[in-house]
Amino acid sequence: MPGHERGSIPETFVLYLEGVNCGRVGSVTGGNATADVISEPPGLDHIVKKHLAGVTYEDIQVNCGIGISGHASTWLAATLNGASRRKSGSIFAVNYDGLVLRTLEFTNALITEVDIPAMDAYSKDLVAFMTVKLTPELTRFSQGGGKVPLLAEDERAKVWLPRNFKLGIDGLDCTKVIHIDPFPITWTFASANVGEQRDFEKEPLQLHVPNLKVTTLSSGGHAQSWYNWYEDFVVKGNNGADKLKNGTLTFLTEDLKTTLAEIAFFNLGIFRLAQSLSEEEVTAEMFCERVELRI
Repeated sequence: MPGHERGSIPETFVLYLEGVNCGRVGSVTGGNATADVISEPPGLDHIVKKHLAGVTYEDIQVNCGIGISGHASTWLAATLNGASRRKSGSIFAVNYDGLVLRTLEFTNALITEVDIPAMDAYSKDLVAFMTVKLTPELTRFSQGGGKVPLLAEDERAKVWLPRNFKLGIDGLDCTKVIHIDPFPITWTFASANVGEQRDFEKEPLQLHVPNLKVTTLSSGGHAQSWYNWYEDFVVKGNNGADKLKNGTLTFLTEDLKTTLAEIAFFNLGIFRLAQSLSEEEVTAEMFCERVELRI
């Protein structure tokens, strides 16, 4: 296998949105152009002829910390709050001194998925990353050239640990919540061919908010409020709109004193409470109608 010249392998990736340097992001994949292959019915010669349909572009998947710059975080928050907006930009693969090795340009991209990682009180991971999926209308790869400034890494990105969190839900004891499942928030959208260029315009349709699944300890009566809500809401059927709850997931710094970001949950309704005779853990699942990201 041939070796690489020094500096030819990117040390990091830098995101630009609308010409604004948004700082470094983690791994970046996707963004390639592709075309569907159409097979025609065989003719008298029994040969299946084939041709290409319209060009589409792969989603771009970016891993980033909670400390992503204000310009990018504003776009992210607006999307999760229901205001889907298109943005164009570039992602530069750069070496240790900012020399651009390769560039991925994207046009009119929508954020179509944000995956919030699992929170776990016992996690040993050193850092947490959220995965953001961009769905572009057009992409272009190019080779390197020039340099981009490497902004000082935001300290918040270094200290977002999956064990540093706090959950609060109206009327529930959340002091012993030890685990929150991954929370993937997704947009669905329609595509329409826009002409001879065979590119596709994306039109957002609906924001899908997943169920919230949390695990808490039952010792010391800490799960009793969860049992009470489940009994009233599910078993007794008192599950009208006035019985729904709101909550907040707070991401904290390593000393647990400073808030990095919050996700607000609106109109939570419990539908499952799983308990075990052999363990002191209780897992609750709730539907959620709406979220807000506050960075």
